[in-house]
Amino acid sequence: MTLFYVAPSSPDERRFALDDNHFVTWVYDAATKAVVFTVTATLSPGDWVALGISNDNRMAETDVIHMGINTDGTPVVSDR
Repeated sequence: MTLFYVAPSSPDERRFALDDNHFVTWVYDAATKAVVFTVTATLSPGDWVALGISNDNRMAETDVIHMGINTDGTPVVSDR
């Protein structure tokens, strides 16, 4: 398992890539004051990826979206 923390290097940075097959992009919508994230990952059954959002750069109390493919091939998304 790989754990990592990424802080944007500038307010305009809107993409983070681990490699060509695993990356996150985001867009801020000023009208709705929402941030929309898109997570792209190449997964096989049993694999998962997660996106954590924290306002203090720590794991405790971090909001995490967990996404994966069940062993039967069905996708699953949960908020943890």
